[in-house]
Amino acid sequence: MNGKTVPLVLSIAVSLHCSNAVETVTVARPFSPSVPSYNAKQSVASSFELLGGYRLQSDFASEGLALIRDADGFVVQAMAGANAQTSSVHLYDISTRFGAGRDVSAYPILVPIRTWTVSELFPRLLARQNLRDLSVSTTASGYDVLGIGRVYYNTSPRAFSQINVREIRSGGTVLGATREIAVDLPEQEFSGFIKHDDGQLDVKEIGAGAYDSGQGSVAGLSYATQRSDGSWQRVLAPPMFGDLTSPRLPRDSGYSCTDPPSWVCIPPVGDKGVWSTERIGGGGVRYGNNLLFIPMLGYGERNYGKQSYTFGDAAKDQAVAYFFRTNSVTGKMEFQSFDRWVHASAGEPVLGVALGRIRGLPDLLLFVVKSMAWKAGAYQDGSVLQVFRINGA
Repeated sequence: MNGKTVPLVLSIAVSLHCSNAVETVTVARPFSPSVPSYNAKQSVASSFELLGGYRLQSDFASEGLALIRDADGFVVQAMAGANAQTSSVHLYDISTRFGAGRDVSAYPILVPIRTWTVSELFPRLLARQNLRDLSVSTTASGYDVLGIGRVYYNTSPRAFSQINVREIRSGGTVLGATREIAVDLPEQEFSGFIKHDDGQLDVKEIGAGAYDSGQGSVAGLSYATQRSDGSWQRVLAPPMFGDLTSPRLPRDSGYSCTDPPSWVCIPPVGDKGVWSTERIGGGGVRYGNNLLFIPMLGYGERNYGKQSYTFGDAAKDQAVAYFFRTNSVTGKMEFQSFDRWVHASAGEPVLGVALGRIRGLPDLLLFVVKSMAWKAGAYQDGSVLQVFRINGA
C-alpha cells in the first residue's frame, strides 16, 4: 500500500463474477483478514540448483506435467498437459541430454513424439472440465495416465470431482482400459496432483486450489489425501469464494487495490499482502516432509477491470514458491514460508511440476514447465522444461 493506512471499516464484498461488472453487497463491519505467521524463510536459490532444460515444441503453452520412468525408475519421457485452446496432450522423449545452464536458446527443442486429444485419453472427463494436471504410474503392461480437471468459468461448481485413469500399453500406441476414481471434494478446489519420487503415490494425494474464474474458486493452496476407504480428507483448506475473513496465506505487499476489498483484491495489512486471485498451474510436489507449490502472484494495481490472469498488471506477474512441511510431532501439514521463484522472469507462469531421476545423476530432481519463455512461432509463447537438483533432498 506504499505506506498508506488501511481503513478498519470497509465495504465487505460478496461479489458475483459477471462478464461486465462486479456486483458488491456492502456490509459495514471491521475488516481484519487473518494472515498466518510463518517460520524462518526458506530460500529458493539455496534449495534448487538449475541444471538445464529443454524447449518444448507444441501449439500453445500447456498446463500440467507427468514423467514416465523406465524399468529402473529413471525418467525417459515427459507428458505436457493441455490448455483450453489445444485440448491435447503431448508426449516427449527426454532421453536426449538437456541443455545446461540458464540460456534457454541453448536448450534442445523437443518435438512431440505422440499427441493425443484430451477426449481420446479421457472420454469421461466431467462435463465442461478442462484437463489441468497429469500424473503417470507404471503397470505390468505399460503405464496409467492420470488426469484431473477443472471448469474454467464456473458459477455452479459441483461438490465432487474425479481422477480419470487411462492405461497406455508399452510403446504408447494402444489405449487400454479407462476408469474413474471418485473424489468427494469440490472440483474447483482440487485440480492438481501432488507428485512424488514414486509415481505410484500420486493418485493418493491431490491439491492446487488458488483462483480460477467463477464462484468455485478458493483463496489459497489446497491439499487432500485419500483414506483407506476411498474417501478424501482435506489437509490444507483455503477460504472459499466470497469468504473474506477466514485465514489466508500471506504474500508480499507489492500490489495495491483500486476497489474496496472483495474476492478480486484484499489490500495489504501492514507490510503483509493477502491472497486473493493468485493462480496456479498444475499441482505440487512432495519430497521428504516438504510440500512445494509454485503459484503465480499478481502485482501492480489490481482490479476487476483489468481482466488479466490475476487482475493485476500481466507483465508484472511473478512465480513464487510456497513451502509447507509436515510437523514431526503433530503430523499436520503446516505453512512454512514463501520465496520468489527466481528461475522464472516476470510474466513467465509455472504450469507444471514433477519429481524424478535421470540416469547418471544420483540426486532427486525437480522438473518444472514454465511458459512464455521463448519465441516458438510468431509469439513468445514457447514452454521450457527445466531440471533442478533439490539440495538436501
